[in-house]
Amino acid sequence: SKIGDLTISAESKPNITATSVAVSIAASYSNTGALALSGGGADANNTIAGSTIARIKDSSVFSSGTVTLSAQNIAEIDATVAAVAVAGAVGGTKAGAGLAIGAAVSANDIGTSNNRLTVQSYIKNSAVNATGDVSLSAVGGLTIDALVAAGAVAIAGGSSGALAGAGTGVITTNKMYADVSSYIDNTDDTAKAITASSLTLTASNTSTITALAGAASIGFSFALVSSAASLTIGVALARNTIDNDTKAYISNVSQINTATGKIDLDATADHTITATSVAASIAVALGAGGGLAVSGAGAVSNNVINGDTLAYLDSVSILTAGNVSLDAQNTSTIGAIVAAVA
Repeated sequence: SKIGDLTISAESKPNITATSVAVSIAASYSNTGALALSGGGADANNTIAGSTIARIKDSSVFSSGTVTLSAQNIAEIDATVAAVAVAGAVGGTKAGAGLAIGAAVSANDIGTSNNRLTVQSYIKNSAVNATGDVSLSAVGGLTIDALVAAGAVAIAGGSSGALAGAGTGVITTNKMYADVSSYIDNTDDTAKAITASSLTLTASNTSTITALAGAASIGFSFALVSSAASLTIGVALARNTIDNDTKAYISNVSQINTATGKIDLDATADHTITATSVAASIAVALGAGGGLAVSGAGAVSNNVINGDTLAYLDSVSILTAGNVSLDAQNTSTIGAIVAAVA
């Protein structure tokens, strides 16, 4: 007996919104000397994993209508991490010293290299006989937005000497590993046939990483009688990776019959990384006996896009068909801004 239209669909919309903020303020005053220490650190680690699958497996399907399989995963991570540290020390007639350190770290993953996020629509080791169209689609929409920033300000003053030190460090690491596929694979039972008025397999994957890493350090020291020194450093690191496979294929099917209908396999991938890494460091020292100001800043942005985009037939026998079309398109874009000011 035959069934009517058959529709199998799977949909997932995982979403993570994470905000981590740390603020530290230290102030000290003493006529006989002062010391102020301040440190702020913020961290956020976020992971989305799993599988979204629509399938026919080890089955025989007879339909008087259409057979439609669709799988879709729209996954998003939005992470904001910020740390601020402020230290101020005034030593009056003696020395003053202020030290401020700020650090912010964010790691965001959609899938891993050992366990890819999976979005699949497939027919496996099965026979399908449909009067209407047979269509399979897999859609992945993956997004990571990461804003990671740290700031440190140190102020120190004293008559007989002053030392101000400020340091910031920012690291953001964002990675995507996914498998988005539509396929028919009868490897374990090649005698099972696929019959339909047309056959369409579509795999589409759009992945976007937007990362902003910013670090700023300011040190100011003053000494009314003696010397003053200010030391500052700021470092911003951004590492972003997209490694996604997008495939539409038919493998090991001994009989495909669509009469005069089309056979269409389309794999489309659109990957974008936009990364901004900025570090700034300012040191000022004023002393009646001399001043020493040292500042350093470093910014790094490392961005990689990998993965396969494939549309193919492998060990397939097409008995009758109209137009047969295989199309694979990959558009990958990396935009990076890296700046360091000291």
